[in-house]
Amino acid sequence: MQSFRYTQPQIAVHWLAAIIIVFLLITGTFILADLPNTAPKIDNLRIHMVLGAAAGLLVIVRFGLRRIYPVPPIAPGDKSARIVHVLLNLIILGVVAHSCRK
Repeated sequence: MQSFRYTQPQIAVHWLAAIIIVFLLITGTFILADLPNTAPKIDNLRIHMVLGAAAGLLVIVRFGLRRIYPVPPIAPGDKSARIVHVLLNLIILGVVAHSCRK
């Protein structure tokens, strides 16, 4: 079997998006939800929105990189993992799109 390695740009974009998303989940749940509706909360929400847009853009970049670089062959048992990854990316894009409509 031939070994497969993701490229450095694919790895960097994946983990940068993951870190931003985890940061957004934590700050949105534990910090922004408890802040009263004041000017400082608006400033924090702007940062949150910019990072959310960046996460959405990184997901689009990930899809683009998958079209450029080869995708590893699906090993037995990996099909469900690949489906879950695609669904997570689509959920992220859906949240970004929904937030942009408001």
